[in-house]
Amino acid sequence: MMGRFIIKLKDKYLVWSTIVDAPVTRGMDEAELRAWNAKEYGVQAKGMGLDKSIEDCDKEGNNTGQNVDGILSCNQAGPKGECLTMNEVYERFCVNKKESRNGY
Repeated sequence: MMGRFIIKLKDKYLVWSTIVDAPVTRGMDEAELRAWNAKEYGVQAKGMGLDKSIEDCDKEGNNTGQNVDGILSCNQAGPKGECLTMNEVYERFCVNKKESRNGY
């Protein structure tokens, strides 16, 4: 699996890291995700297939082909690295917009 991928919870996209097993961004709508991607990757962003990733997320909940429940089953997204439920991840990073692991 790659180091980062996109996951969609309800109406928000998050960039997820397999290194920290948690979001590395706050929850974003599609426009915010596109802006974040362009800022994060610069000119390389054009060749990264973001349109396909968003399409996959809208259909499957992520762009890896894995089950979202499986991805979240061993996360470390809590304030002290504890595992959070899907609803807790959504509340923490999409509703309350707590700072992610990399400060975004």
